[in-house]
Amino acid sequence: MSINKRKKVRLREWMVKALVEAVRWSEKVKPSQHAKREVFRKYRIYERGGERLLTALFYDILKKMGLIDRIIEEGLGLKPIYILDPWLRAALRVAVEILVFKQPSPATKRMIRNVVASLISGKSHPYIGMYYWRIVDKLYSIDPEKVLPRNDPVYRYMLPRWYIDKIRILLGDHEAEKLFEALNTSLPISVRVNILKTTLLE
Repeated sequence: MSINKRKKVRLREWMVKALVEAVRWSEKVKPSQHAKREVFRKYRIYERGGERLLTALFYDILKKMGLIDRIIEEGLGLKPIYILDPWLRAALRVAVEILVFKQPSPATKRMIRNVVASLISGKSHPYIGMYYWRIVDKLYSIDPEKVLPRNDPVYRYMLPRWYIDKIRILLGDHEAEKLFEALNTSLPISVRVNILKTTLLE
């Protein structure tokens, strides 16, 4: 993935913290959007701004989870990822999204290293924060296509390997491919009317 194809991202300190915490709690609280909403309220995202950007980053991370986890496991040699401290796991997932798939500003790069290390030191243990601080810079040298070829279904469809394998068993290869293509199709924008507050005629 060429750097000029990556979206530029500039985040503030509280935005970085909110994103890591939302990703952390999305593992534990279901549905994941409820975890996101609660964390965003805690950090007053809806008042301070940045909701649109953070929401897009949050769902990008969830969508790419299979590929992101593969990069952490193969690129950093931390496998299986599910034995990692949950705060370290969340921090690394955010770091991969920002440092590997986006083009962060210099200030955002520093925060992804220092602010996140401090956050997870307080949430988990100082040793966990220090470990993250020491390894996160290795992500700059990772090319996702060398970790996982672009034609691999995990990369092509941005779906977890276990899900792809399970659906292929249930539906067969042909129907499974149609489903994966559909899941990666952008839907048209729609509007839902809350009929408890208004009507279709107003």
